[in-house]
Amino acid sequence: MTTELVGTIEPEPGSLAGKDEWIALISAHSALASVAPKQGTNPFSRKPMVYSPSPDAATVVVDGTTIGAIHWAMNDSRQLIVWSEPEVKNRLVVIASDVASRLGWRFVAREEA
Repeated sequence: MTTELVGTIEPEPGSLAGKDEWIALISAHSALASVAPKQGTNPFSRKPMVYSPSPDAATVVVDGTTIGAIHWAMNDSRQLIVWSEPEVKNRLVVIASDVASRLGWRFVAREEA
C-alpha cells in the first residue's frame, strides 16, 4: 500500500472525546477495521513472533478493499492522522470527515506544497 498523508482529525473546542472514544468508534464504524496482527521474525532471537498493532490504529475499508488508515498521533497529542491511497483520496476524506463528526472533531486537510 502506497499511502499519502491527507490530513488530521482534531478536536473542536469543548469536545471531550479522546483516545477511548476513538478506539470505541473503530469497532462501531462500518468503514473502519482494527489493524490485524502480523507474523514476523524477532530481529534479536530470529524466532517467529506476532507483531500486535496498537488498538488506536485503524484501516479504512470500502467494499472489502483497504483504501487508507487513521491512527492516533504517535506523539500522543490529541489528534488523528489520516492516510490515503492517492487514487481514492476524495472517498477517504468523506470517511475521515464522518469520523470527525462522530467524535465532535473536525477534519483538517493537509495543505499541498
